Amino acid sequence: MFGEGYDFPKLKVAALHAPHRSLVPTLQFIGRFARTNGENTGDATLIAPVSRLRDATSRLFQEGVDIAQLIDDAAQRQIADGAVDRAILDILKTKVQAESDYDAVSPLSLELYAHARIFECDAEPDFNKFGAIVGRKLKLAKQWISDDGLITLLLTVDHEPPNWATSDVLVNVRHDAFLLAYNAATRLCFIGSTRRTDRLYVELIQTVAPDHHRPISYEATQRARAGLSDMRFYAVGLRNTAINSQGESYRMLTGPHAERAVTPGDGRAYMQGHYFGSGVEEGSDRRVTIGASGNSRIWSNQRLTVSEYLDWITKLNGRINGDDTISASQLDLVQHSRTLRRLPALIIGGSWHKTAYRQAPRVRFRRGGGNWTYVQITDLELAGFAVNGQELSFDIVSEQQALPFAFSIAGGQLFRLRDPIWEVEVSSSLDDWMELAAWLSLHAPIFYAADKSAFEGMNAFPAPALVATRLEDGDVVPFDWTGCDIGREFDYADPERKTVHRHLEDQLQLEDGIEVLLYDHRTGEAADFIALKREADDRYRVSLYHCKGAGGAPSGTRVDDVYEVTCQLLKSVVYCDANTLCAHIEHRINPGRHNRPSRFIVGDMDQARAILLNTPADKLLFDIYGVQPGISKGAVDGHLTDLMAFSLDYVKRGGAAVGKWLVSE
Repeated sequence: MFGEGYDFPKLKVAALHAPHRSLVPTLQFIGRFARTNGENTGDATLIAPVSRLRDATSRLFQEGVDIAQLIDDAAQRQIADGAVDRAILDILKTKVQAESDYDAVSPLSLELYAHARIFECDAEPDFNKFGAIVGRKLKLAKQWISDDGLITLLLTVDHEPPNWATSDVLVNVRHDAFLLAYNAATRLCFIGSTRRTDRLYVELIQTVAPDHHRPISYEATQRARAGLSDMRFYAVGLRNTAINSQGESYRMLTGPHAERAVTPGDGRAYMQGHYFGSGVEEGSDRRVTIGASGNSRIWSNQRLTVSEYLDWITKLNGRINGDDTISASQLDLVQHSRTLRRLPALIIGGSWHKTAYRQAPRVRFRRGGGNWTYVQITDLELAGFAVNGQELSFDIVSEQQALPFAFSIAGGQLFRLRDPIWEVEVSSSLDDWMELAAWLSLHAPIFYAADKSAFEGMNAFPAPALVATRLEDGDVVPFDWTGCDIGREFDYADPERKTVHRHLEDQLQLEDGIEVLLYDHRTGEAADFIALKREADDRYRVSLYHCKGAGGAPSGTRVDDVYEVTCQLLKSVVYCDANTLCAHIEHRINPGRHNRPSRFIVGDMDQARAILLNTPADKLLFDIYGVQPGISKGAVDGHLTDLMAFSLDYVKRGGAAVGKWLVSE
C-alpha cells in the first residue's frame, strides 16, 4: 500500500446492487432481530420496526432478492470495517497529547476531504519535528505517527478571535486535522488538510523537510486520471498564454461534458489550467471523480476516513508514477504545461506573479543585521539572469540594492538566497512577515526565454502553438531621431543631453491631445513614459512607452537591441487596466516613499485619476510601444521579425488594444 511495509485491508466489501443500498439499515435490523429467535420481548418499541420489517421483507421477496445473501454481505461489511479500524489503530500510535481532554480522540474520529497537496522531496521528511505550535498559530492537540515515521496525523486547535471581532474578547475554537504521508520509493509527500491554505501547506512541508521540497508540476498532477476510461469533464479551466493578461486571463467551462466546448482555436490563446471530472476505473464499472490543477493539487468529491484517505493517495501515487496512459479527449486540443526538466539557455526577463500586482505586499531587506529597508514588491525588478546547469541565478533589484537569489530544479526548495548575509522578507498579512524565498515558492515569478517559452515554478510553458510570425502594416513605425544620441538611453547627470528618453519626451509633448505625460523610468516601472491623450468622440488613448538605447548604428540583425524591450512589452500587459495603472501612478509619485519619485511632465495626478477612473471602459484604449532606434525598419531580418511579431501578438492576446514598435528608417 502507501508506505513501505503496509498492507491495509480492503476498505469496502463487494458493493451491494445499487437499488438495494438504502436497505442496509433494514438488513442490519433483520440480523439483530433474528438473533432473538423470533421471541416477543414485550418491548413496545419493536412494534413499529417489526411492521416496517414486514413491508421491507415483502418488497425484497417481490423483487427476487436473496435476503440471506444480503444479510451476509452486511455482516461482512461490518467485519471488514472493524478490521480496517484495528489496522489503523495498530499503525498510528499516539506520540503527543497536549491535554487529557483528547483521550477519547483517535484516528477513527476524523475524516478528511479527498484533497491532497503534493511535494517532491530530495530528503526524507522527519515528522517528529512538529512542536507545540503548527504553522504560525495552531496549537498541536494530538499527534499520531507510524512506527517507521512515514505517516503522521495531526489534530490542532485554534483559539484566535474571529476576523470580524475588534478585540480578543470573543474567541473561536476551531479544530483541524492534517495528514502527511511520504512514499520513499517515489519521494512524494502527500498532505491532506481540513484547512486548505497555501501558506500553511508550505509551513508544514518546510517544518518536516526544510529546503528539501518542491511542488510537483501540472504534468504530474494531470496523471491523476491515468488509467481511467470514459472521462467526462464537469469543469475545465483554460489559462491565457499571455500571462498576467488584462483580457480573459482564465476561462471556466462547466457542464456535463465541458470539454466539448473546447475548440481548436482555443489552442492559440490558452493552455490547460485545471480540470474536474469522472472516469471509470480499470477492471470495474465504478465511476470515480477526480480533479487536478497546476499548483500541485489533486482532489475528488468525497469525504474519507483516515484509512480510506490513505487508500486514495496510494492509488494517486500509483497513477502519477505508473505507466497507464491518459485517455484522449477533446481537452487535448489545448496544450498543457510540461514539467520543467531543463532550463532554457537564455532568459531575457521575468515578471512577478499576478498576486504581487493585485496585493502589492511590502518587502523588507537588510544586510548583516543592519536596519531594514522597506519597499513595495512592484518597485522591485528581476534582472541579471544567468543559467548554470540546473540553476538560474538572478537579482531582485531595487533602486539601491541588488538582492542575490537563485532558482533551482535540481531538487529541494525552488528559490533561495545566494548570499545568507542578506535577510529578505515579505509581508503576507498585517505585520506578519515570511521569507521572500518561501513566498516565491507559493507565488512563483514568470521567466521568459529567448525561444518564446516561459516557466513558472516547475511548470514549463512552451511557445504558443499558433502565433504571429510576420509584421503587419503599421506594426513598425519609423520615428525621426534627428539630433538624438541614439546610443544613450538616458543621462541623469546632464538632463539636457539629447538621449533617447529626452528626445522622445520632447516629441510626445508636441502631440495633439496630450493631457497627461508621466516619466516613470526606474525599477518597477510600468513604462518609461505613460501618456494619456484625448481623441475624437471623447475617447482617451493610454500609451505605455518602453525605450532602449541602440547598440550601434541602426540595423536589422541585432537581437540584443530587441530582447530587453520585448520583455518590457510582455511585463507591462498587467498595467493595461485603469485601476491598476492609477494605483501604480499614485504610489510612484509619492515623495514620502521614494528617493526619486516619478514625475509629471504634463498634467497632474488629479487629471490622471479623472481620465483613468471616470472614462467609460469602451472609450479607454491602451497601447504599448517598444522604442528602439537601433532597429532599421528597412533592414529587419527574418529572426528579428519573428521576435518583434511575437511580442506584439502577446500584447494583443493580453488585452491591450495595440502594440507597436518605434524604430529608425
